[in-house]
Amino acid sequence: MNNVKRAFLLSVISVLSCSGNSYAADLIPLDDFRSKAILDSATTRPEIWSAVAHVFESYETQRTQAFCGVASTVIALNSLGVPGDTYVDNWYPFLTLNQNTIFTKDFLSIKAPNKINMEGFTLDQLGAAIATNKFVKASTYHATPELGVENFKRIVIGALTDPNSRVVINYLRGKIRQAGAGHHSPLAAYDANTDRVLIMDTARYKNDSTDGGLKDGSGQPVWVTLDDLWSALNTEDQIDNVTRVFRGFIVITKKNDEEIKNDKLNAARGVIRQYPDHTISGDIR
Repeated sequence: MNNVKRAFLLSVISVLSCSGNSYAADLIPLDDFRSKAILDSATTRPEIWSAVAHVFESYETQRTQAFCGVASTVIALNSLGVPGDTYVDNWYPFLTLNQNTIFTKDFLSIKAPNKINMEGFTLDQLGAAIATNKFVKASTYHATPELGVENFKRIVIGALTDPNSRVVINYLRGKIRQAGAGHHSPLAAYDANTDRVLIMDTARYKNDSTDGGLKDGSGQPVWVTLDDLWSALNTEDQIDNVTRVFRGFIVITKKNDEEIKNDKLNAARGVIRQYPDHTISGDIR
């Protein structure tokens, strides 16, 4: 790994991590020597470096205690280079997304900020909200017995080794022996040598280097085995008094130029069907 990349990783590790602790459920914190060994190996496995670098560059803490899904979405989309729809005064003319500008009209149709602050996001709601972005596709997977751990591993590994894909997980913290309940966070990378993925916990305020911080790895990036992660996904979320659904994960894939062009053509065809008497150029029929 060259000096620039090494300096970047060390600076991010010092900011996001705390003091090399060892946690339950065999979690490896980012500043642990084992994590550094994994990241050093990125010299020969560029797919690890590329994913980690882009997600690290886009990382941000969730704005409220219920905004884990919102923050995870912003991190994933920004790391894919997906533009926003709204200019921010102090960022003009750049269309970088943040936890305010993510709330487009279509995103708000799924859930408004005040409702998120009261209830959070279910996995399906978050997947639907992400899918409102015209530049990406969002595939939602529930960690059901029918899906199974082997299919889960195949899908997640495939996504994390694809530079145009990101993964956001919805997991139960208690299953990896962390305090708290259901939570959303993005994954940054997969390491084949240890069969681990790197969770970029969006609740940085829980980091145990802060006053009142937890001592279980919450709030900082940790490497977790895919088997342990499956146990945390393969749990039920109580949606309402009668409905329970399995948690799971969302694969977000950036559309290519051809897919975006086809989306525009399909939208135009929809206008033609809605207003058939209007004359529109024949190359979109």
